[in-house]
Amino acid sequence: MLAELKSEAEFRGLVLRVRSSDGYFGTARLHEVTLVISAAIGCEAEKVELGYLPWNRFIRVRGVKLRLAGPPDALWEDFHRLDWLPRTDVEAAQIRYDTDLLGNLVLEGARLEITREGDKVDALDLRVGAMSWRDVHFLVSRPKSVVQFRLGSDALHEHAFRASFVPSPGQGSEWTLSVPSQPFSEFAERAGFRATDSWKDAVVAGTGSLVLPEAKLNPRANLRFVIDDWHRANWPEAAVLTGVSGAVALSLTPSATRAPWVLRAWVEAGLFSLIGTGELIFDERPRLAFRASGTRTCAQLAEHLAPSNYRTRVRAYLDERRGSKDAETETVRLSLDSSLEVSSAAPPLSFRWHLEAGCGLSDLNEQ
Repeated sequence: MLAELKSEAEFRGLVLRVRSSDGYFGTARLHEVTLVISAAIGCEAEKVELGYLPWNRFIRVRGVKLRLAGPPDALWEDFHRLDWLPRTDVEAAQIRYDTDLLGNLVLEGARLEITREGDKVDALDLRVGAMSWRDVHFLVSRPKSVVQFRLGSDALHEHAFRASFVPSPGQGSEWTLSVPSQPFSEFAERAGFRATDSWKDAVVAGTGSLVLPEAKLNPRANLRFVIDDWHRANWPEAAVLTGVSGAVALSLTPSATRAPWVLRAWVEAGLFSLIGTGELIFDERPRLAFRASGTRTCAQLAEHLAPSNYRTRVRAYLDERRGSKDAETETVRLSLDSSLEVSSAAPPLSFRWHLEAGCGLSDLNEQ
């Protein structure tokens, strides 16, 4: 059987190295085995046991470490050009993937199952720099030219996040993210953060993109979400000012190597368009925070607010100052402070509204 493995390696252009071997009747044992599949894929194993009798043929692999580098499409091609031998029992492995953007990505206790839908990967732990996640699951497939990752233990569920790697004919590439429409509570659980009961009726859908241009240019990313029945401020008739639903768009670029990513935010909330800045920090508890604000004039509020106590007060304010251009052009500012941490032990998503006094309206602030 060892001869078969070596001839297979030679035929496929692989490199197989074995430091030492021993065994007993019907079984061979190889120690400190290295299999170089390509320049981007290498596999090490502490021990490989081979059963070579016709009625008892098997392969057991222990102490496995898989090293990966390069773009996902090239890795897929290299990995799947092999016809993996049947009846192979492989112990849970360590998989290390070297990336330019995030450094080393390490999966511990990883198991791979090749299925009709794609390559199913389950791991006990994922580490990216100082960040870590437990019980990681995803399904990798290659529909046409892209490499697609469906994330979560229920990767085939219609609500599962989908991340796709799109190679470019040039030197750049792009990752895209799709978040199908789903209850916000499900979205929060899948994304790894907590949400309060104020989001229990919310529904969210979103998309994202991470562009990796030529080596000398900075990557850039964007996220866009549309949210129905989102968190409302704890003021009477709050939805008149903040809207029942809204949209959040985030644009991110790294400020320096391994430093927080600078964030620009755009929020559409009722009559208000908010613009602001923030940051995305990668450490043991990844977190995102931003503050955005926007204004409307008294005249705009008086004309466009839905029937409410707020509209009545604004119109009364303008009536008292009839003929004053300053009153009509006076503005009211609506602000949003938001932050979240990706950790089950972290505080829940914070989404706090603040209306500054003006146009006959008093200061409103969420506590």
